[in-house]
This record gives sequence, structure tokens and C-alpha cells, in this order.
Amino acid sequence: MRPVVLDITRTVSRTIKGRVTGIDRVERAYIGHFLEYPSPVFFFCRIGRHDMVLERDAMATLYRLIGANGPWDRPALTALRPRDGQRRYRIEKTVRRLARGHLPQAFAYLNVGHSNLGAGALRKMRRAGAEPLAVLVHDMIPLDFPQFCRPETARMFERKMRSVVALADVVICNSEHTSGRLSHWAATWGKDAPVRQVIPLGTDPLPQPAERPADARPYFVVLGTIEPRKNHRLLLDIWNGFTRTLPAGDIPHLHIIGERGWLNSGVFRTLDSADYMGKTVFEHGNLPDEAVARLLSGARALLFPSFAEGFGYPAIEALQLGTPVVSAPLPSLQELAPRGIIFIDAEDAKTWADTILTITRGAKPEVPAQNFPDWASHFHNVATVISHS
Repeated sequence: MRPVVLDITRTVSRTIKGRVTGIDRVERAYIGHFLEYPSPVFFFCRIGRHDMVLERDAMATLYRLIGANGPWDRPALTALRPRDGQRRYRIEKTVRRLARGHLPQAFAYLNVGHSNLGAGALRKMRRAGAEPLAVLVHDMIPLDFPQFCRPETARMFERKMRSVVALADVVICNSEHTSGRLSHWAATWGKDAPVRQVIPLGTDPLPQPAERPADARPYFVVLGTIEPRKNHRLLLDIWNGFTRTLPAGDIPHLHIIGERGWLNSGVFRTLDSADYMGKTVFEHGNLPDEAVARLLSGARALLFPSFAEGFGYPAIEALQLGTPVVSAPLPSLQELAPRGIIFIDAEDAKTWADTILTITRGAKPEVPAQNFPDWASHFHNVATVISHS
């Protein structure tokens, strides 16, 4: 089998920023897999205008450093850097030290992080010997829902997807819905969609908690970056209504897990000033997986009113812990057809509120055991695709 070159540009960039999203977790799963790959494998990243290649041992070292958040190489004593640039400088210096490899003469190029997808970058890979050029597309949200993104994000994403449509040999899609939306946009641009293979992502369960929180007060969890697409406003309005209409002892608690994102100043003002904050609604920021699992396992349900998702990891992780889910009717979740989900329109506040109170006042619904896609089958299918493209 030809060597594989996995693009890790996103992982390096996000390590510098200190922020990890669902797509980042997928790219890291790919890194872990290809570190154990039986055929030759190389890891490519672009920092600024510099291309770097790490061989397997160097990538294993970098992967350990990422997991432990360092220690990163220290700058020379003569290097004067602003405080907020020290982390970037130290991580970049570490990557440069480790990147002593070179691209093989012919290889399969695999990009799974939605980074480094400009036409120039893909053409450069082709000239270097990439065949096939394989890209994993997670979603088309910036084009389908531009109102939830910064304008520059939508414009940049469109340029990337136009490059993918024009230059990729094969596109791996995480769902039929994503595949269909990519085809739609290709037709909009007057292009034929590239060859597409639908391969659902793997789903690693969160760690089983040693103990579950005492259910002194029924509570719910919402998990994800606090951005407009996730629809936290719906839940905050519901809890505001509970505060005005229910006795204090009858109001369930809501735990909000996730860092603050963008374009959401109204929600942030509510989180900072509402009188129910710290009483019935609690904001946690990012938490370690163990703490997330503990809160999820004791919740009456995960609330997932998102307007759009590429895959919907929080819902799957909740179900794997035996916690039911109340969700908007997201196509990616409906494709998996999991049991234990109640689907409600993302804008139907009354039905959401009624359902939350019904679950609060009854026993926690049982979630049947079920199988979800795993990483082993995902990577087997990816290997088949890139070896036959």
C-alpha cells in the first residue's frame, strides 16, 4: 500500500489556541490511528508559509506533548516575545524541531480537519505526488446557515469547498446529509460533485463515572460551545419562564457545559446578569471528559436544541451513558436512528418546556442498549477508499 500523508495542520493550530472542538477530536483520533498504521505514514502541517513533515516517531512525541500540554521548547533568552505570543512561539518551535521528515515520492493525502484546503495547497500536494487527494467533509454549515457564522468564516469556507469540489479525488462524508449538501453546493457552482463515500464517524464513549451525582434536584445538561447555532437562547428563555411561573422548589436545574464562542452577546449578557444564574442555571465552561461524563450520567436528559450539526457527538455520548436526549430533528442524528431521543422542532419553545417538565416530574426514561459506529470500522472503510481511489 502506498504511504499515507495525514494533514495535521488543524491539530497544531488548535493546540496553539487551546481550544478543542468536535472536528479536532476527529483529527486526533486519526492521528492516534495512523501512529499504529502498518504501512508508511507521514504527518504534514503548515505553519504560516512553512510546510513541515513529521515522521512517525516525531509525531508520537508531538502527540504526547499535545496530550500533556507540553512541556514545549523554550525560546532563546534573547527572543523578546509578547506574553500572549509565548505559547504560539514555543509550540511552533517544538514542531519545527521535530519536523525533519520529507514527503515520499508518491502517497495518498488525507485531510480531515477542514484546514489547509485552499486551491494552492491542494495543487501543491498534487505536484508533490499525492494520489489520491482525499478529504473528509464534516458539514456544510457555514454555507447552509451563514447567519450563525462570522461573514469571513463563511467566505473562507466557501473557498475551501470550491477547492475540494474542483481538486479532490474522493470526499469522505460523515453522513448522507453532508454528502447531499456538498452535491447541492457543487451544482450551485456549476460543477459536478466529486466522488463521495459516506462513512459515519467513530464514537468513543466517555469514561464511565465511578459514581453518579445525587439527584437531589432533577437537572438537565446542555453541552457544546455557546454560539448562536447551538440555540442556548431557547433554553435560557424557558428557564426564565420557569422562574416566573413555578415555585422555586419545582424548577429543575440546567447545567451549561462549554466555552463561550462568538456572535452571542445577548446570551452572554443573560449568563452574566440573570437572577436565576447560580440558582437554577449553572455555567461551567469547558470541563474534563470525566467531569462531563459524571454530570451527563446523572442528568434527566441532555438538551440538544441545535439548529445544525455535522454529526452530533454530545447526543451519542449521552446515550452511551444511558442518558436520554431531547433534540432538534437533526438529519445526522435521524440517519443513525438511535433510540432514546425525543425530537422537537428547535423553535417550538412551548413543547420543549412541556417536555422538560414532564421528564422532571417523572422517572428518568430508560435508554436501551444500542450499537453506534466505532472507529475500527470507520478506519477500515477509509483505508479501503484511499487504497482504491
